[in-house]
Amino acid sequence: MSIQDSLSALINTGHQLQSNTQVTYFLVKLFDSLKVNNTLQVQFKGKISLLRWRPGNNANIYQVFDDKSVQSFLQNCYAQIDDPDKEFQRYRLYFLSSYERIDDLEITGKQFYNFGNETDLSVTGAVPGFQLLSTNLGVLYTKDQSLGNYYSVQNAVLRTKAYDFTSLLFNGFKDNVKNNIIANTYTNQRKTTTTIVDEYKSLVAYNPDPVRLVLQGIDAKDTTPSLTPIQTTISNLSPYSYLPTDTSKKADAVLNNYKIDAYNNKVKIFNSHLKEINSLFKQLDQINNDLAKISAPSSGKGFTNSTNAPGILSEIEVDNKIVRKE
Repeated sequence: MSIQDSLSALINTGHQLQSNTQVTYFLVKLFDSLKVNNTLQVQFKGKISLLRWRPGNNANIYQVFDDKSVQSFLQNCYAQIDDPDKEFQRYRLYFLSSYERIDDLEITGKQFYNFGNETDLSVTGAVPGFQLLSTNLGVLYTKDQSLGNYYSVQNAVLRTKAYDFTSLLFNGFKDNVKNNIIANTYTNQRKTTTTIVDEYKSLVAYNPDPVRLVLQGIDAKDTTPSLTPIQTTISNLSPYSYLPTDTSKKADAVLNNYKIDAYNNKVKIFNSHLKEINSLFKQLDQINNDLAKISAPSSGKGFTNSTNAPGILSEIEVDNKIVRKE
């Protein structure tokens, strides 16, 4: 929306106005900035625009939080939050939704004064340019016949409105922390699974008695092997017992002890991998339980704007000073 072309109005210190209603707010603000001590007739020419963000048919105002272009900004905000319960009371995040812009404005004006019994009637004839005017603001007079320059501005912001996104920011912080924990837990889950598979491969390789115990190896082409057959196999295994040393004085005792040592070394390594796999499966069970708890919907209350604060669905005015944009 834009207001353009020439407009004129009469306004006093009580903000009583004789003008087009569509520019009432603008004139009141402008009058206050001009520091007039009575009544002012203003005539201005230019262009005032209202720029407003409006979502499309498939978008809503909250979709800004899913916009990839603002993700780095949100992450920077999250990084500065240490105590959300305290900081929620101190910080605000606004989504600027509209602002009224002065594109080009030239204002001329002249002051009027109340015409009453105390008025020096001599001015009516003694002062060139004296003008008496009857308006809905009362009977007014001025000593100046022509309008003088009062104010000129270009590229200025008149009024800014926004949506309060503070609760979304802090609830997003909670979700961000939760999502990071879940992501890290999934990473630990994948690492633990990979370690179990590697331990099982070593277990098969160090099987001390492959004749009596046949362990199914993992296909090298299977990049994501299932843990179910591994866990089933492990649950049916027990640690091997060490063989006693051959203490006979026979000639082949040395050869027997060599074989026994080799067997016992394999037993030692096999039992170590078996113990580690059982421990890893317990860790994996705990990780899975943690994931189930973390991923469950939270029953706790999120951050909400206080009853005295602007609601998140309400567009609020966050600035009403004329700010010149260089």
